[in-house]
Amino acid sequence: MNNTKRSINFVVAFMSVISILTFIIPNINLEALGENMEIIFPNVLFFLFVIVFSFVQFVFRNLITSKHYIKDKIFFSITLKPSRLYSRMISYFVVITLFLWPVIASKKFSNVTLESMLNLLIWALVVEILLYISYKYTKIYFMTDGILVRGLDFRIDIPLNDGISNHSGFYSYYDIQKYTVDNNSLKLILYNSRGIIEGHINDERIKPVAAFLESKEIKYVNRDNL
Repeated sequence: MNNTKRSINFVVAFMSVISILTFIIPNINLEALGENMEIIFPNVLFFLFVIVFSFVQFVFRNLITSKHYIKDKIFFSITLKPSRLYSRMISYFVVITLFLWPVIASKKFSNVTLESMLNLLIWALVVEILLYISYKYTKIYFMTDGILVRGLDFRIDIPLNDGISNHSGFYSYYDIQKYTVDNNSLKLILYNSRGIIEGHINDERIKPVAAFLESKEIKYVNRDNL
């Protein structure tokens, strides 16, 4: 998925959350919650910006990639590389920002309580569950006309004009400049420093996959020459 579609995806998800905050939340009688308001409202924000946001982005990705997902065109698939550092940074940035917002708004550190810390840990666990599902059930499909990254992808994506890093989407073989294999990690490098697609590959599949990529005129390079 190129940066334009990533930006559209972000805007759609963000505006969906803002619309719920603007038009739905005010119609709920929050005063009836009483003292529970201080506990429930932060969790509503976490739910919207973690669960709803990631779900809207997931739906958008599936709609965009659905036209490319044709089973008759699939040769084989591999799993995404299990490293979650990039996705963790994005997700935890959202969670920690929501956690610190009351402190930033009021400039009172007294808003950081044991309950809020426990709440933070719970939502960090939710993030880990979403990342686990995303990396387990999102595949790299080798199609007749390109590479398709698709699946249950609930990773939060904030486009910052950064390079592609295993983002869901379709990538033509003409978009891939070269590839390398190191420690069961297959790395597909896109042209013009656009980014990489990286997946886990078993030893017995390295030679067949290498032959397939070379048949598409994608050259192998040693890791030291990257």
